[in-house]
Amino acid sequence: MHPFAIATAGDAAYFPLLQGLVRSIRAFPQGAGVPITVLDLGLGAEDRRWLTGEGARLAVPGWDHPFDRPMPEYFKAMVSRPHLPNHVRDAAIILWLDADCWVQDWSAIELLLAGAAATGFAIVPELDRAYTAFHDGAPYAHHLHDWYKACFDEGTARRLSAYPLLNCGVFAARRDAPHWALWARLLADSLRRTVLFVSEQVALNLALRTGGLPFSQLPARCNWICFRATPFGSADGRMLLEPELPHAPLGILHLAGYPLPRKQAPHTLSTPEGGTVTRPLSHAPPPGTPHARVEEALGRAFALYQQGRPEDSGRLCRAILTASPDQTAAAFLLGVVEFSLGRQEDSRRHFALAVALQPDLADAFSNLALLERHARPRLAAALIRRALRLQPDALLFTRLGTLLRDERRGGEALEAHRRALALQPELDGGMARERPQHAGGQAAGSSRPGLRPRPPACPGADRIAVRPPVREPVHL
Repeated sequence: MHPFAIATAGDAAYFPLLQGLVRSIRAFPQGAGVPITVLDLGLGAEDRRWLTGEGARLAVPGWDHPFDRPMPEYFKAMVSRPHLPNHVRDAAIILWLDADCWVQDWSAIELLLAGAAATGFAIVPELDRAYTAFHDGAPYAHHLHDWYKACFDEGTARRLSAYPLLNCGVFAARRDAPHWALWARLLADSLRRTVLFVSEQVALNLALRTGGLPFSQLPARCNWICFRATPFGSADGRMLLEPELPHAPLGILHLAGYPLPRKQAPHTLSTPEGGTVTRPLSHAPPPGTPHARVEEALGRAFALYQQGRPEDSGRLCRAILTASPDQTAAAFLLGVVEFSLGRQEDSRRHFALAVALQPDLADAFSNLALLERHARPRLAAALIRRALRLQPDALLFTRLGTLLRDERRGGEALEAHRRALALQPELDGGMARERPQHAGGQAAGSSRPGLRPRPPACPGADRIAVRPPVREPVHL
């Protein structure tokens, strides 16, 4: 069972925001391999392909609470939330994030998980020194009173409307927590009286405030409601900050309260230095600021591979190629990953892509040769010769000699082994044991600076060049 999984929901209209949420999660090393379940409320075919390419699992929920009249599909996201353990597989803690949220600082995720582990349920009250007390021209408490009264009764409204709302757009709960069942029961009671857009949120607040169950309340930065207080921006526009001193970076941004077109629109934000910066509040690189560098993402992907997590490494490589299809290093590393997982056709396809993007990449030719050596030895020999023209290497001459010997081309085989000995005299006539290579032909374990050791946990990696080529910095 996974320690935790992230759950969310969306339809075609919300897909751009959902895409930003997933990208923000995958941008962190801690989030690269996190299981994500998306409740599919009407996504398009391309949307689904993109999400599954990011490693998300799609689930089509039914109506966990029945209605006696037609309801819009998006309402399934509301009534499914108390039943998430039925929709999210194999996770000890389920962390819900609305599709119009995104993660800027992973420490907010860690706090939510810690809170859920400690008490069973962690959530963020809509309470901060910067938050406005008004909504639609009336005190926020008046709206809360009306919601509680409509969903339950006047006594509940009087008792609870003075408390800050516990916003269920972001929360974490243990799979075995008793809070789920109480929440589901109170939601069913509420829906028998009326149906509001906030019905499940009101039911959750009643469950937590009066149910006698412990829960963890986290600081506002773990679910910053932007319409309650517009964030500040850093001077370069890269970070969204608390609008009051000390202007700390916000953890999870939540765009609840804005109409859909406004959620991705540019906002003019104040900066702590007294200036302004224009950028959207959604997850998008602000205009005029540097994008995340490919080499940083590749560093995370290679680290995952080194840790023996090739599936997660491959997922991140595919994300890089989705964002920027001309990235040679991502294609090369994905070829290595697929090879280590025994997916030779996929490996062959990605090494071929790396060659198409960078025709002087000798290691891609040598890796292709290894994939072809049994089924098509003549093609393998040709690929090794191409690699040798680009970068003479003793081990490649040894491999070529072995291929030629198996083809009964003794004279050419002997010449290849002589060339290997000329480049590396300690090789014993082609019979020396090959050492694993990195891109660039250098043997693993070399003292040459700048090379990373091969990850031994990945099967098959001892026969192919592993380190992805990174030349000049490129931006996603």
